[in-house]
Amino acid sequence: MNIISKLAIVFLIVVAVIAFLQPADAADSDLILTPTAGIIENQGAVGAERIGARTRIYGLFKLENFIEIGGQVITHPQEPELGILLKTRLIAEGDGRPDIAVGIRGRSLYAVGSLSFYENTRGHFGLSDSSMGGIFFGVDHVFNPYDVQIVGEDEDGMRLPRTRVMAEYIDEDFNFGARMNITQELLVELSLLGLSDAKAGIHFNF
Repeated sequence: MNIISKLAIVFLIVVAVIAFLQPADAADSDLILTPTAGIIENQGAVGAERIGARTRIYGLFKLENFIEIGGQVITHPQEPELGILLKTRLIAEGDGRPDIAVGIRGRSLYAVGSLSFYENTRGHFGLSDSSMGGIFFGVDHVFNPYDVQIVGEDEDGMRLPRTRVMAEYIDEDFNFGARMNITQELLVELSLLGLSDAKAGIHFNF
């Protein structure tokens, strides 16, 4: 197990210990490796991720409340791979129906539905071409979405940042991870991929 995998395990344990449960108030655009039917909340997002032995750099922009577009670069030993990021939400969640979206991720086509089946938990199920394994699904749960500050009698406090824990199945592997807000715009992520590899990422919303 490499050092990133060990850090991911410690990170997930810390999240489980310090997180303070409150209702979720937002849908994020992606889980760990799988897309959701959510659209990014802000005008745009950029990020860099180390996924196993590869590095991924991406940028996203929200054109409307129902469409986001961008691109990504993934490094490989031979040459970088360029890809398109495009998602359009066809149906908005409400009255028991899920968000439904279709999109392109790199060279993969997909359709995905997302539904809040508990006030702080959201489930996702999708179909894709063979490059994403055909069927994927996942669940995420938001702890402390309002960035609570716990203050003691001496007025010293402990900040509990918004934290999102995620689990997914894609391409015959189960992945587990967590994404934590350092600030309202800056997020860090550590995830385990198939229990044998790891992903570390940093994301910035603007």
